[in-house]
Amino acid sequence: MKLEKHHAMAALLAASLLLSACNDDNYRPDPEPEASTGALVLTEDNAARVTGDILVLNGFLLFGPQTLFFPINNLMDEGTCLSGQGSVVEDEQGRPARLTANDCVVEENGPDNRITVDGALSIEYSSDDGESPPSLIKADDYSVLIEDGNPQSEMNSRIVFRFDGVMPVNFESGLESPNFENMNGTMSYLIDVEQNNERQGGDFNWVLKDYTQRVSDQGTGPVMELSGQVGLTGGSITLVTHAPITPFVYQLCPTQGDLTLQGGEGTSLNLTVVEPDDILITLNGVGTHYTCEEFEQWVTEAIGPLLL
Repeated sequence: MKLEKHHAMAALLAASLLLSACNDDNYRPDPEPEASTGALVLTEDNAARVTGDILVLNGFLLFGPQTLFFPINNLMDEGTCLSGQGSVVEDEQGRPARLTANDCVVEENGPDNRITVDGALSIEYSSDDGESPPSLIKADDYSVLIEDGNPQSEMNSRIVFRFDGVMPVNFESGLESPNFENMNGTMSYLIDVEQNNERQGGDFNWVLKDYTQRVSDQGTGPVMELSGQVGLTGGSITLVTHAPITPFVYQLCPTQGDLTLQGGEGTSLNLTVVEPDDILITLNGVGTHYTCEEFEQWVTEAIGPLLL
């Protein structure tokens, strides 16, 4: 049995749509956050960046399992790497249980268009039923590199996804909408794009502690409940959901939800969607209303404009 297969270019497209990019003047590579830096004090100087980092994280995790799984399916199809070393060990039900790789190229369409995987990934399942989905993913310095280069293309991309840690996952809502329960580890996402001879890119890093993200559909599309601690540049914040929030998928502007980011020294940031074009940001007790356009501008000035 294979995991549900997602073509690598579909993952590349999703990633390109999901993550923000910025021009050279605004390029914002985060240093790797440290889990021990303590709580981040929320101020006017970092409020927009922190808000953007959290929205990108929950949006990215909608597609994260796809990025994790497709190298396993490629290796099971081909039986070996196109170059480098890699292997997949199956359990008694014929399901992939562990992937190990060292510069393993699992897909290649020319010298500048390839997918390379490194590290190790272990998978546990919810039952012995051969069709049961994964319930626990353990990553040991695991990374997936997607390079999409074409001299005749208007856009060349280099995307790197990394995860090191433990990801309990629940697919009750389907393989396209996973829930994550008490996730712990370090996750990062780098996108480097050259479009029309201009370089763009973004670099996001998160340290997750007991991070939970539950997805449901209340009739108006997917919404999320977020909780746990997220380490960012300069420190960590704690998430508290008061009303489920719409995920960042193709735009930054949420259309419903009420979410608080708790920082250090009693600081906090609350995001409340009063109505679809009225977002209230309350930073340390002081509230500011934004239209959707104004909210996106506030965030993208900190993390860079969306790559759409």
